[in-house]
Amino acid sequence: SNDDADLAARIAKRSMASELNIENGLHEMKRLRSSSATTAVSV
Repeated sequence: SNDDADLAARIAKRSMASELNIENGLHEMKRLRSSSATTAVSV
């Protein structure tokens, strides 16, 4: 049925988006860690 295909597409999009968010979160954490490490060193 068309509804099933629509739902599957929406779930796929959502899981892709959450994976991207997880990747972005990891990048942010690394960036924050490295920047706080550099400020600790410069102090």
